Formats: sequence, C-alpha cells, structure tokens
Amino acid sequence: MLPNLSLSCDASSSSSPGHSGSLKAPSGYKAGTAQLCGKSPAEAEAAGCVFDLMTVSWLPLECYDGELTTKFMEEGPWNFYLSNSTRPEALPEERVQIPSLEAISRTTELMWTDRRFHVYHCIYGWKMMHRAIERGWKMESSLATYHHTEHCSDTLANTSVPLNAVITRVEISYPAC
Repeated sequence: MLPNLSLSCDASSSSSPGHSGSLKAPSGYKAGTAQLCGKSPAEAEAAGCVFDLMTVSWLPLECYDGELTTKFMEEGPWNFYLSNSTRPEALPEERVQIPSLEAISRTTELMWTDRRFHVYHCIYGWKMMHRAIERGWKMESSLATYHHTEHCSDTLANTSVPLNAVITRVEISYPAC
C-alpha cells in the first residue's frame, strides 16, 4: 500500500527496501500542513478542498492542478467499482459500477478500478510532481516519496497484466499538501 494514497495493484506491487524515508524531497518541494482536508468527503468539502480523481484524493486548492486534471480526465472514461472480491481481480459478476464522479468522491469503502487507470494515475502523478517542482508549487505529499516512484515504476514495467483487468484497489485519501 502507498502511504496516504491507498492505490495498489496486486499483480505489480513490490517493496523497495532501502528507499523508504532515507531520501530527501526535491529542492522545489514545499512542505505543507497535514490533513487540511480532514478525513471524510464532508470534512473535505467543508474545508474547501477539491476531489481529484487522478490521485483519488481530496486536495487543498493549493495542491490541485486543474489544467492537468482536465487533460487526464479526457483520457477516460474512468470506471470504478464496489466489490467484495478477495481475489487479486474483481470479476464482472462480482462488481457494481459506481455511477458518477460525484458518487466516487463520496465513497468511503474500498473501490476497484482497472490497470489502465493505475497506469494513467502514475503518469499523472509524475507530471503533477514535475510541474509543481518547475513552478515552485506545493504538491500532494505522497508524490514526494520515493516509494511512490518505485511503486509506479513497477506498475508501468509490468506488462503481463491486461490494461482492462480490474485489479487495482483504491481508497480515497486526504493527503497533506
């Protein structure tokens, strides 16, 4: 599992020993304050935060890149599902599609999505991090971790799993900015 972003893919998960907390954040990274968006969709909305599907997070406006989000949302549709599956993949007969972005943003249960979303999430995260560093913006806290980079590298390198396989478990996060 990723810290602050519970997005995992059983078929491509791996640990990265020696890289956990020993590396420093990039020089352009600006540390922020923790839990600005609370711990629930209602608290996040009350705090003026925005839901970012591509990070599956409620983010403070100062961490949200609306221009980049718009570009990646156009690559959809992005389908999310509820499922009680205990297997590495949620099969079609085991899942119920969540009908809208609004419904996804309010889901407090474990969700599932396909590997394609996971790949795009990783690409989005890297672009978001790079744009934040170049511009001196704050960034969502899990993007600044080397663990996230290692996890996404493993996800992209694993070409044995079809992009349409619903193997990615997702929980909404409320990261620091």
